Amino acid sequence: MSLDKLFDQNKLFDQIAADLMSNGKAFLQIDPERGILRHEYSEVVELKIRSDAIRKSARGQDCALRIPGHCNFNPETTVLAHVGKNIGMSMKCDDSFAVYACSGCHDAIDGRTTVLDAGTQALYILDALERTQNHLIQAGLIVVKGSK
Repeated sequence: MSLDKLFDQNKLFDQIAADLMSNGKAFLQIDPERGILRHEYSEVVELKIRSDAIRKSARGQDCALRIPGHCNFNPETTVLAHVGKNIGMSMKCDDSFAVYACSGCHDAIDGRTTVLDAGTQALYILDALERTQNHLIQAGLIVVKGSK
């Protein structure tokens, strides 16, 4: 790759980075051999899925996490625990990225009790997410177009 082409790409990267920081919108497709294939700007829309029906569906369900040493296996304590990247007391991810969790497992994944290592926690969450989403699909609370 020529220095002129590399310089042009660096200017474009700077332009895209500035646009992302000011507007939160950009798209860039890069091929390591050929450089930038295409770029465009588009509005990034953050869709927040909130569903009282999904949240209420956790009541009385078995814990989907089942973390040994933490799970109390008590369906009366089960809630919908958010497990996506935007989690915390004031910032919740979508209700579609949540699992059925008893109070003990919820405390464990939120770090309120013994902290699990990231890999172990991710395995429990992934398994629980699959179990919870299957339940929500079967209950008709999540609809997958074209499924039979």
